[in-house]
Amino acid sequence: MTKKKLTPKQEMFCLAYLSNGFNGVQACKEAGYKGNDKTLSVVSAENLVKPSIKEFIDKEKAKTSKKLNITRESLLEDLNKAKALALEEGDRQLPSYEQQAKMLGLNEPEKHEHKHDHGVTSFQVEII
Repeated sequence: MTKKKLTPKQEMFCLAYLSNGFNGVQACKEAGYKGNDKTLSVVSAENLVKPSIKEFIDKEKAKTSKKLNITRESLLEDLNKAKALALEEGDRQLPSYEQQAKMLGLNEPEKHEHKHDHGVTSFQVEII
């Protein structure tokens, strides 16, 4: 992957994006990008496909996940325990776990690529 250094504004965007629950428009505002929400939505989408920004965000997610010792498997195990307990107590809402999964990007479907003679086919598999 390319080792292009992020500009200070791009790094601020990444850190804001990671800390605000992955809200790209808000991250643009916090990083100092100018424009209305529609414009900032486009800027955010463009930023998120840039290899250097994607790499930075992925590395930060991985560091946080490792630091907290959280994996998809451990999160699912904890969710199953919490769900069972919540159902016993009549509570059907688990917002803290949903937010934790979202913040770590662990609620995203797994992505797979299949290479063949005609190029690359990408698809997503959602584990339910």
